[in-house]
Amino acid sequence: MLIRAFITLAFLFAQKVAETSADANKPCSTACGCKKRLHARLGLYTTKLKEAKQTNHQNLKEYNSLLLAAAVGSPLDTTIILPILAGSGELIQQCNEQISAADKAVAAATIKVGEASGVYNVIHKLKDGMGKPMINFGGGDLQLPASKFTTNNLGKLYTDDCASTADGETDVKTDLEHEPKEPEPTKLITHAYLEAKCDSNPGAPATCHNAAVDQDTQITIGLGFGSGAKDEKSAWGAGSHTKMHKTASTAVDFFSSNETAAHQALKALATDKTGLPACHSLQDFGAMAETRAFQLMLLKLAAGKPEAEKVGPDDRQDIDSAITSSYGKSGANYKDKIWDQIQKTEVPQGKQTGEKTAALEKGADIKLQTEALTRLFAKEIKEKKASKNHTKS
Repeated sequence: MLIRAFITLAFLFAQKVAETSADANKPCSTACGCKKRLHARLGLYTTKLKEAKQTNHQNLKEYNSLLLAAAVGSPLDTTIILPILAGSGELIQQCNEQISAADKAVAAATIKVGEASGVYNVIHKLKDGMGKPMINFGGGDLQLPASKFTTNNLGKLYTDDCASTADGETDVKTDLEHEPKEPEPTKLITHAYLEAKCDSNPGAPATCHNAAVDQDTQITIGLGFGSGAKDEKSAWGAGSHTKMHKTASTAVDFFSSNETAAHQALKALATDKTGLPACHSLQDFGAMAETRAFQLMLLKLAAGKPEAEKVGPDDRQDIDSAITSSYGKSGANYKDKIWDQIQKTEVPQGKQTGEKTAALEKGADIKLQTEALTRLFAKEIKEKKASKNHTKS
């Protein structure tokens, strides 16, 4: 047990060092990159949850193997199997509780990530603004018929999907070591801009700020988006005809804190461990030996304390001696020998030629295991009836 405690402390220390030494990722810089990183972070927890469920499923099959071995009582002595059976129930219960909590927490985080991702989808479409309609008087007069709106693309959105590259996520590492320092997703858009450009003489480009708007003028107005308030009116002067200028800005919030909610939901999965369910295999002796049920059954069956109902500090030596006697020193024989024998237990199976007794094939599903168990009980009932009838006669 001291060795296990030392290994656990060493692992936790190494994990803490890794967490503090991992460099923080840079903040996401594009809508596609921010969305991609949120889903990658969520994937850390959906993967852990999937692994826990796989372990739990395997544990249930192994639990059935224990029931079969205990019912048959050979080749292993039942007193060796029963402590494992008792501890297995405790480990499976712990696993079920953690999976249940993780299911709810990961589902809630998935909703938050989905909400933030939806906003990033919109921001991606607004990356080039919403069009820049032009009024071109065309050199005739200052009348403004619809035909003089020569470029009319107001409301135009960026249509390309996110590319697999060029999303700003180069060298970003998404793992549990970097998660503690992961920066909050970037809003990217905090303001809407009124943009304008004015050329008073397209033939010989000239600014409009000190020239009359006449029949030769071209005026372009657009609606753009970006980060931070911007006022480029001071540059409008001599440069009004050279490029689009942000002449006014208004604060906008597309997210309504959705990006913060998604970030905090993901952080919480790691901080309170709800997103990291720890399901131990029944073949993990270290985990098995820590269960109270396993220790109590050892005291009852192998340590000469059949009336024991609790495990105290004074029982440690008796438990360690019982472990050595049943499973080898510190459980050395537990996985390779004890479990190997458990899985080789011969049980009744239905075949086309009738019932046969043999070990279940490796990987046998719960249905076959349950059928074998019921056949054992049916066989026992048959034998009891036969014995009862024999006694009467």
